[in-house]
Amino acid sequence: MKIKIYIHFLLVLVSGMLFPFDSFAGLFTVQVGNDYFSPSNVNAMVDDTIRWVWVAGNHTTTSIAVPSGASSWDSPINSTHTSYMYVISVSGNYNYQSTYMHP
Repeated sequence: MKIKIYIHFLLVLVSGMLFPFDSFAGLFTVQVGNDYFSPSNVNAMVDDTIRWVWVAGNHTTTSIAVPSGASSWDSPINSTHTSYMYVISVSGNYNYQSTYMHP
């Protein structure tokens, strides 16, 4: 019994050193389609990433409300530009909109 506990402890210790639990950043994937974002906003922490992925239509991902000190963005999302990634520098709620772009 003591050997099993010791081995378990060593595995947890080694995995914590190789992959520190507090160093995992989140990845939020937002689908962009005709008249929708899914999800419609993201509450993220520093070093998380938001990735918008084109599903259909010809749109942009445009910030409309970000935490104080965070950078805004405006990027096309369409069949040519199928994704856009934004790394979070300030924790908080990120709101964005889809702007239809006429051809």
